[in-house]
Amino acid sequence: MIRFTWVISLSFFFMVLSGCGHCKMFCHKNPKLDTPPKPQTAVVNPNGDSELALLMRKMTDALASKKLGLMKGEGTEITEDFTGIFTAKATSPHMKNKSFEGFAQALMYQLENYNAIKNIRAYNSIVQTCVACHQQSCPGPIDRINKLMIYL
Repeated sequence: MIRFTWVISLSFFFMVLSGCGHCKMFCHKNPKLDTPPKPQTAVVNPNGDSELALLMRKMTDALASKKLGLMKGEGTEITEDFTGIFTAKATSPHMKNKSFEGFAQALMYQLENYNAIKNIRAYNSIVQTCVACHQQSCPGPIDRINKLMIYL
């Protein structure tokens, strides 16, 4: 019985000692715990912020807000001016290839069409035009663009 009590006492002592945060004799300071973690910075645009990239982000924000409105049954006009798409400088000159001009014109047509009827089908046509263009020259943001679609 004495042996059992001694084992229990010794086990309890080591349990307390291992959980002690203030003892300096047995505990070692962990420098990883003392320094705050460095914030992780994700690369938002690995290719830089060209005029065209900034314009397209503005377009994405406008379409996302229209999506929310349309899903609530409130179709409102797109008032932002995206005609700068024709003159905005791209991250890389090859991104504005021969088909880009045609897609940009198609986009302007789809924007006009949406503003005339303000429905989900016209909205989705804008998004599909964006996807079609990005399939030709800059596929990176296609997943993000596809999230703008409204599926019924």
